[in-house]
Amino acid sequence: MSQLAEKQRRRPSKARAVAMLEWHNRTQKLRGDLVAANMSLVVAMAKRTRIPNVDYPELISEGSMALLRAVERFDVSRGFKFSTYACRAILKGFNRMAGKAGRYYSRFGIPYDPEMERSDYDEHKHEMQQAGAVDDLREVIAENRADLTAVERTVVIERFGLGGRGKGKTLAQVGKMVGLTNERVRQIQKEALGKIREVLNEQYLAA
Repeated sequence: MSQLAEKQRRRPSKARAVAMLEWHNRTQKLRGDLVAANMSLVVAMAKRTRIPNVDYPELISEGSMALLRAVERFDVSRGFKFSTYACRAILKGFNRMAGKAGRYYSRFGIPYDPEMERSDYDEHKHEMQQAGAVDDLREVIAENRADLTAVERTVVIERFGLGGRGKGKTLAQVGKMVGLTNERVRQIQKEALGKIREVLNEQYLAA
């Protein structure tokens, strides 16, 4: 589309304009398909989110808008899953909504309602952030974007239970697996996490 637009600016053409319109329509359809395929994320996250004074339909509306923004801004060339990016965008949308609702009701106020006071939004927000962080960590390790050595990968996977085989192991347990002392395993873990942190920082700053 950008190539056609550039050529059209230099030399207008009816045939090219028709092609641009076709590509535009195709893009709009694909955008709609992508949103429809991921609406279940909005519904699932809205069901798990509780914001005082905010109704479920409002959460769905805000989540849908966040999903649309995520479609517009997502860069597939970075190699990340769209669902991971979309979840983070939806969560940010809910955070903004919570902030706006808090500011509004701090000014205008409403009668006290005990049901509204029992909110588990912060708890679920933490759970979603933690799940997203674990997914990001698994992706970095699976694709080895941090250039970890075989030993570093093993240490991180086993220490934090990222292999899907239960809880993480102790330094001593991992040390026996790789034939190293507890202190050496701790050093390797620190170095590996430093590499991973650099990759994740670049990812978040670019998002």
